[in-house]
Amino acid sequence: MNSFRSTILLFAGFGFVTLCHAQMYGTDPHDSLTAGFIAADQEPKKAPLPIQELDEAPVLIKRTLPAYPESALKDSLEGTVYLRVTIDQGGGVEEIAVEKGVRKDLEEAAMACLKQWKFKPARAKGAAVRATVVVPFRFKLMKEPARPKTK
Repeated sequence: MNSFRSTILLFAGFGFVTLCHAQMYGTDPHDSLTAGFIAADQEPKKAPLPIQELDEAPVLIKRTLPAYPESALKDSLEGTVYLRVTIDQGGGVEEIAVEKGVRKDLEEAAMACLKQWKFKPARAKGAAVRATVVVPFRFKLMKEPARPKTK
């Protein structure tokens, strides 16, 4: 019995990819056709390239600023959160991990902000590739400007 297998990669434009995998066994039109859908995150991914192997590093094209958490404001907490981010071939944020944190509320605010960022993807050998970079988020309270004394 002959068998044939086809795999089609579909891109859905909303930031997710679905792999459609169909198998057909035999040549008889009455044989079974089975189809299954596998989420893209179940596919093995190529490891992000180290920065020295890139022809072009990722470039930030859309940025938002983090909200200063109320709990950190109340405690007058300042500091810098360093996040390791993997940028996918489309320039989207794929994975985020805390490289060095200050406190959970600041880390969560930085991660929520970073999820909204968009990059021009890194390139190697003419193709867009996954890349990992570390992004610092500095949380600094603004001091009230000194008011002139009135006489």
